[in-house]
Amino acid sequence: MSLLDPQPNQITIEDIAHALSMVNRYNGHTSFPYSVATHSRHVSKLLSYDIQLSLDGLLHDASEAYVGDVSRPLKALMPQYVEIEQRFSAVIAAKFGLSWPEPERVKWADVQLLISEKESLLGPEPESWNLPPQEVRVLITKESPRESERLFLERFDMLMRNIKVAA
Repeated sequence: MSLLDPQPNQITIEDIAHALSMVNRYNGHTSFPYSVATHSRHVSKLLSYDIQLSLDGLLHDASEAYVGDVSRPLKALMPQYVEIEQRFSAVIAAKFGLSWPEPERVKWADVQLLISEKESLLGPEPESWNLPPQEVRVLITKESPRESERLFLERFDMLMRNIKVAA
């Protein structure tokens, strides 16, 4: 697969679920392994009131299955990485019928989850993260990679069925 020219026919939900279930958030600096797939599922659930937003939330980090997870501070120093990530995100959005660009509500849910993850998974912060007030709290629990992949795919299938019913 070309990093500079990804094609929709090269993207599969199975690849995304598997890869994201094997990638740890925060470069593994957590009190226990915590996957991007689990994180994405939690974001999706925060948006359950809207099927489309919930699907957008589930797949908001899907590009990381192909380009890896890079921390926000490092990503800010890597404009070429951001460009490649955005290219993958646009192809994934087109393939799965996601909103593009990413809706503000998905960004809100992602940050709200970040606050819960920080509290549950990370030690004291060496400097302030300048996060907004916490509006919702999510219980963060351990999942094996296999369980995380299975639950991600189940959530995807459920959302896709409901989107087809609503159409």
